[in-house]
Amino acid sequence: MIKHYTIHYQHGVGVENEDAYVLNEEAGIFAVIDGATGIGGLPGKLSSATMKESLDTSESGTTLFQEVTRANQEVGKRNAEQNGHDHIDNVPRQDRSTCGMAAIKLYESGQMEFAHTGDCMLFIEYSNNDIRCVTYDHVSKFDSVTIASVEQTWDELLEPGENPNTWSEDRIEQALRDIREKNMPILKRNRSNINKKHGYSIIDGSKDAEQFMEHGKLYLHNATRILMLSDGLQLPDSKANGQQVWMETATYAFDHGLEKLQEKVNHLEKEDPACIRYPRLKQADDKTGVLIELIE
Repeated sequence: MIKHYTIHYQHGVGVENEDAYVLNEEAGIFAVIDGATGIGGLPGKLSSATMKESLDTSESGTTLFQEVTRANQEVGKRNAEQNGHDHIDNVPRQDRSTCGMAAIKLYESGQMEFAHTGDCMLFIEYSNNDIRCVTYDHVSKFDSVTIASVEQTWDELLEPGENPNTWSEDRIEQALRDIREKNMPILKRNRSNINKKHGYSIIDGSKDAEQFMEHGKLYLHNATRILMLSDGLQLPDSKANGQQVWMETATYAFDHGLEKLQEKVNHLEKEDPACIRYPRLKQADDKTGVLIELIE
């Protein structure tokens, strides 16, 4: 069923790479995973690495939903232990190590099972070059609120006509740290909405994560390629990120490949270190992409 696949994986500006990926050919499971550090400092790598370890050892006789559920339960145990509690429900939502995910399981019947949380994304390209976005980025509307506040903070700091991209690297980094700290109440409020009706789904080890995770099956009629991306590979844009930018990103990846997409994102981030021209929450996020070419 699979003719070929490529993987691109790059560390961003964080202390460690909190992204992960799964290439479990035996079970037919592939995934990109994006860890997020809890507000209290519990690393996102705890959840992303736990999810990877579990899916890497999955066997062919189980469904993807069963495997992700099993992995989520292990995330809950490790979250609780690291926070000094006996159950994940006792850990405040904003303090949990979490991860977004776009995962698939391919079947010889031509079916594809998928599971999705957070702002990792899944796309399918068809033989007529149409692109189908299987997932929806529920996180972007929360990020857009934070970004709007960050832009307002910059406006208050800058003199008319001043361009912080001309500042020294140290001065830019200090300004970004100060701005993040000032907007911490918004970040905490956003995190408190994980796995709630008016929030967004994320793997955090709770039963709620299993309830709000989007999953299902579809047939790969006339499908030629499958693309999975973490949000670090989304093309930076002058407008608020969302579904339209995701489709532009997927089109670029299908047209030019993951390596060229990564190069373009890196270039745009490098020329805007203050995150002014392309509003975003990090200078450079961790980047993970998997592109699968199918046998027609």
